[in-house]
Amino acid sequence: MGDNKNHENNATRKSISLEIKMQVIRGLDTSERQSHIGAALNLANSTTRTILKNKKKYCYGQLQLRQALQLELPVLEIL
Repeated sequence: MGDNKNHENNATRKSISLEIKMQVIRGLDTSERQSHIGAALNLANSTTRTILKNKKKYCYGQLQLRQALQLELPVLEIL
C-alpha cells in the first residue's frame, strides 16, 4: 500500500528560463493578473505564484548575470 516503487509518474517537469521568469515578474509588477500572464506564457497558475514567491532570487540572479557579462566574469551558479 505504501510502496510507490511500482507506480510510474507520467508527469514531467519542464524548466523555465530566467527570461520567462522575468517576464512573469514584470507582468506582475505592472498589475497584470496572474491568470492572464500564465495563459499568455502557457504556465500554470501555481507556477506564476511560485515565481512571484521567489522573485528576489530571480532578480538577484539576473543582476549577477548582467554584472558578469559587463565585466566578462564567469557566471556563478546559484543553488
